[in-house]
Amino acid sequence: MRRKNPAHNFNIPNTYLLLVNGIKNLTEGVDMSDDHISEDLEIIQDCLKEENIESYGRLVKKYQSDIARQVRWYAKNNPGVVEELTHEVFVQAYFSLGSFSGKSSLLYWLKKIARRVCYSHLREVYKQKKHTSIDNWDIPVTDTEYLSTQEAAELLYGLLDNLPPEDSTVLISLYIDELSVKEIADQMDWNIGMVKMRVFRAKKKVRKMTTNLYGPEKAAELLACFC
Repeated sequence: MRRKNPAHNFNIPNTYLLLVNGIKNLTEGVDMSDDHISEDLEIIQDCLKEENIESYGRLVKKYQSDIARQVRWYAKNNPGVVEELTHEVFVQAYFSLGSFSGKSSLLYWLKKIARRVCYSHLREVYKQKKHTSIDNWDIPVTDTEYLSTQEAAELLYGLLDNLPPEDSTVLISLYIDELSVKEIADQMDWNIGMVKMRVFRAKKKVRKMTTNLYGPEKAAELLACFC
């Protein structure tokens, strides 16, 4: 589902719209292997002083492939949604450049923004979608050994798609992005106890869904493969 252009609902300054369109152009069709290296802090200072979209474009080109990889699971690998979420991350990052302290790497800071953008996206999708009963999932699995990559992806997408956004976010962060509980807590502004509780509850829900779908023995094999 494509997100609405904010200009349709709000009176947004022309400078904002120009920036949004400028970043969109920068994130479309550029060379993802661009190795041009600049000092991030110098570029940020240049952007803050001059409001220079071209300077910011150097950061976009440098980090957009990393951000695109991060958002793919949240976007179900849909190229249009991946592009849209990546674009939104860099728009939000631009308007938050003044808050970047340099205590962490710029990439870590961008990924923190990306995780929150993706979480908001999942919340929006979850509120509007009609959830599919697991009885209607068409994912034939006869033996874990012969589970294809496509079947595995479909199963994971189906499971994550039927979880509340906080559950799917915490599982993607932990098992796909391989973040620690502490890193998840930091990036989502949750406390460590909350993250542990959500991991426990999310895994319990996934276990129940998979057991209902395939039976306890097959479910144990599948979850062992994924986690």
